[in-house]
This record gives sequence, structure tokens and C-alpha cells, in this order.
Amino acid sequence: MTKKLIIAILIFFTCTSCGFKPLNQIEKNNYFVNNINSEGEKRVAYFLKEKILLNSKTDAKSKFNINLKIKKNKEIKEKKISGKISSYKVTLNVILFIEDIKNSKKISNNFIKSASYNVANNHSDTLTNEKKATDLLTEGISDDIINFLIIYLNR
Repeated sequence: MTKKLIIAILIFFTCTSCGFKPLNQIEKNNYFVNNINSEGEKRVAYFLKEKILLNSKTDAKSKFNINLKIKKNKEIKEKKISGKISSYKVTLNVILFIEDIKNSKKISNNFIKSASYNVANNHSDTLTNEKKATDLLTEGISDDIINFLIIYLNR
């Protein structure tokens, strides 16, 4: 009797599910971005626009207008005893404003990432290090924005 009851319970639990789907199995391209406006860092804004539009689908149910406010801050992280700067910390702050065209719902979210880079012997190498750090931060924030849109649409 107890074996049959245990087997019945196990079959019941294996047949029913909670509806959980991993994020990478949810359909990602189920939104369309009608308009993207940005202010702030132009290089970062261009990359973010392209990444968001790349994942946008014209025949999607959800349609959005997006505004981006981008701020990049560079500050000294370390100085040597002699007073020379040895590394910088760059922080990228993106404020995302989404307006759902369908129901005029407005949502905002703030994405902040920071990284540090070393000062090189040549000024051009230091600028290259800063550019690489900024590009990594931009790519990370763009992935966060895409994931935010997916989660927002599938809740």
C-alpha cells in the first residue's frame, strides 16, 4: 500500500510543473522598439541603440519608445607615492526610460557598471585602455538592458 502511494506521489510530482523556464529559453525577440532617444556619451549611445535594435522584431506584440541618459565618470583610483596617477576607475551610468506604446505605461531602470584601467607609458595607450574598459562596460550594460526587457515582457 505504501509503495503504491509513494509511486503515485512521485508520478504526480514529475508530471506537474511550476511553469519555470530558464531565461535563455524564453523567446527573446518579442518586442519592437519604435524610437530610441539618447543623451550623453555618443559612442556608448550608438552601441546601446544598435544592440537593442538588433534584438527588436517588427512584428512583435509589445512596442516601446526608449530614452537613454548616459553618464560616464572617470576618477583617480590609485596614485603612486610620487603623486603620479597609476590607475583610473571609469563608471558608466545608464538610466533607461521605457514607454509602452500599447498601454502608455512608463518604466525606468538604472544600470551602473564600473571598471578600472592602468595608466600606460604613452598617453595613447592610456586612452586605448580607457576605450577598452568603456567598451566592456557598455557591452555588459547592453546585455543587462536586453535581459531587463525580456524579464519585463515575460512577467
